[in-house]
Amino acid sequence: MSAELVRPTQNAIKDYYETLRRHARQKVAYESAPQVALLNLLAETAKLCRRDVIAEVPLPIC
Repeated sequence: MSAELVRPTQNAIKDYYETLRRHARQKVAYESAPQVALLNLLAETAKLCRRDVIAEVPLPIC
């Protein structure tokens, strides 16, 4: 991906940081909160290259 495709002024980047700020204000302390924000950011920016983001797939416990 070219660095020109993703800029700090894009809405996806702004939304990512706003989500992190909102989590901090609400004192969200669970591990997956930033992960969800990052996955949303990756999904939005991946669209620029016509790509998909696949979230983690849990392994079955035998």
